[in-house]
Amino acid sequence: MSESYRNADLTRLIEALVVTPKAGQAVARALIEKGEDRATRQLVAEMRARRAETARQREMDRADAGRMQGAESDAAPSRSPWAQSQ
Repeated sequence: MSESYRNADLTRLIEALVVTPKAGQAVARALIEKGEDRATRQLVAEMRARRAETARQREMDRADAGRMQGAESDAAPSRSPWAQSQ
C-alpha cells in the first residue's frame, strides 16, 4: 500500500472519530492531556537547566574568589630579612 493511501485512510479515520460527539470529546481530551504532559515535562526540564546553570555559576564564582584571594596574598608586601631593622 502506498504512503498516500495510508495517509488518506488515516485522515478518514480521524475525521470519523472527530465527527462523532463522544469520540470527538475523547480525542480532544487525549490531545489536551498530551499537551499538558508535554508542557509539564518542558517546565521541569527548564527548571533543571536553570538549577544546573545556577550551580555552575556559583562554582565559577567560588573558583574566582579563591584565585583572587591567592592573588591578594601574593601581592601583599613581604618583608625580606635584609629590610628588617636590627
